[in-house]
Order: sequence, then C-alpha cells, then structure tokens
Amino acid sequence: MGYTVNSIIINKEIDVLFKTINQIENWPQLHGYESVVLKERETLCDNNERVIFEISADDNGEKECWVSQRIINYKNYTARGVRLSPMYPFKYWILDIALKSEEEGTRMTWIQDFSMDPKTGHTDLEIEGYINEGSKKELELFKTLIEKGVVA
Repeated sequence: MGYTVNSIIINKEIDVLFKTINQIENWPQLHGYESVVLKERETLCDNNERVIFEISADDNGEKECWVSQRIINYKNYTARGVRLSPMYPFKYWILDIALKSEEEGTRMTWIQDFSMDPKTGHTDLEIEGYINEGSKKELELFKTLIEKGVVA
C-alpha cells in the first residue's frame, strides 16, 4: 500500500479556498489537465455533494483519460476523490483533502492512499516517492495561482 501526506498553508479564507479547489472548471489550470468534463453532480441526503468527472491528461506525451468521483463535505471542508475507471495503473487510488483555518491562512492537506497494479512493474514504494514529489510541486503551484488570484 502506498500512502502520502502533504500539506501547505495558503493565504486565502477557508470558504473561498474550498470553493475554488472544488470547481472542476479550475482543474485544468490547477492540475495541468488537458480537460475535465462533468459527468454527474448530485446533492446527497446528508447535504454533501457527489461529483463524477472525466479527466484527460498528457503526461510527457502519454495521453491518459480516467473517470473519478469526489464527495464534497462543505460543512467540514473535506473531500474524498476516488478513481473509478479505468483503475490501471492502480488497484485503487483515494485522495482525501482537508482544509483547516490557521493563524497564517488555510492549511490544505492531501492524503493519498493507493496500491499499484503489479502489471505496471512498479512497486507502491517507488510510486509513493513519485506521488510525494509531484504533490509537493502541485501544492506550491496551487498556492501561487490562488494567492495571486490567477484562479479564483
């Protein structure tokens, strides 16, 4: 099992930041995706929101496309993303996002829990290092784009 925890403080009010990171139209800019297409959006009985979307990405010339789900909890400033299909190169992949107000701003924490499909030839530990490094860079980019108002 691979597992990473990364966080960053962003100088933005928690409500504004949470709204920004959960607007899928922001994701191509925030994550560098080619496109994100909304497939389904529904309000659940507990007032959380469930969003299903398809992501298209270009990873160094290698095109990828997958469908994921996000459950957004506006009351607790948390969200859980789960890759739905295709699962490959993972056996499973879960991203938990939590925001917390702090004196310096809002702390955004990403917790990624995953396991690689053995057919990839990569171990969970190998990919954990790759995801850890990539997450740190991505969080820094989020901070820059959001604090400078490039993504609102």
